[in-house]
Amino acid sequence: MNLNDKISIFKEYVLDFQYLLFDIEREKIDEWGYSVKVKIVLLLLKEVRKPNFDENRLKEIIRIGKEVFSSKDGLDLLKRVIVYIYRTTDMNTQKVKNIINETIAEERANEVMTTAEKLLLEGELRG
Repeated sequence: MNLNDKISIFKEYVLDFQYLLFDIEREKIDEWGYSVKVKIVLLLLKEVRKPNFDENRLKEIIRIGKEVFSSKDGLDLLKRVIVYIYRTTDMNTQKVKNIINETIAEERANEVMTTAEKLLLEGELRG
């Protein structure tokens, strides 16, 4: 943003930052030293739209985040993952629920699925 002398008083309030772009397809995200939350999000972005994305790959991603998802703070991330899966794939609700049951815990799966189903229903009613 070019600021002339007349409005240079705003110069200190103008954001000046850089961003990083990379080809997520070529990256081995599993090997990165970032937090588990970041890995989960990037793996989903990388994998979910591939034609071979299936229950097994979803299980792997959920297992990576098992400890995070089992914590109190991780519930929100798990809900977002499930809603994202529903919106980007045609995986049915029961399959997703079974994966959560197998990888985390049944009570957590019920809690997450109920919330995800409510969110999806709200979206359908608005749409």
